[in-house]
Amino acid sequence: MACTKPSKCDPDYSLQREQPRTRQIFLQEASSEVHRIFASDIIRRLYSLGARRIGVTSLPPMGCLPASVTLFGGGNAGCVERLNNDSLAFNRKLGAAADAVKRRRPDLKLVVFDIYQPLLDLVNNPTSAGFFESRRACCGTGTIETSVLCHQGAPGTCSNATGYVFWDGFHPTDAANRELADALLLQGLQLIA
Repeated sequence: MACTKPSKCDPDYSLQREQPRTRQIFLQEASSEVHRIFASDIIRRLYSLGARRIGVTSLPPMGCLPASVTLFGGGNAGCVERLNNDSLAFNRKLGAAADAVKRRRPDLKLVVFDIYQPLLDLVNNPTSAGFFESRRACCGTGTIETSVLCHQGAPGTCSNATGYVFWDGFHPTDAANRELADALLLQGLQLIA
């Protein structure tokens, strides 16, 4: 049987064709979810319970996570730009939604902690913070493992995670989290002022 259509010959063809549409749907749903959260009972309930200082975290550069690079990087070792652009678009909408809430509730201190830029800085310049590896994770192959597959006894796991930015395909190491916490602490000073 001869292949007459690319979709019948290449199983990845339909995935590649549908991916922009899938991303568009995801972004629309994520955007409406941001607005729903900020306009929903969550903020109202917290506010009614007396919360006047609330912090939320932005999305990280999703295209720089080792799992994203492995799954969507097309063999390149760099960050997946389209995923980072999706994170930036979501973060802009998150900021706009937070600003709208603050306008309605002037006594509410609401801070959006930017995790995107500090993590991107660690990935792009790991040695500035004492790391030597930011593209592979410490655990296993360093590409997609996570959760129960990642532990000190897992085959291939590094012996010194402090030199790695990522513990697994999705999560920073404790050492990287300390660096990120320092950056976020400065952003959160307005919550205690």
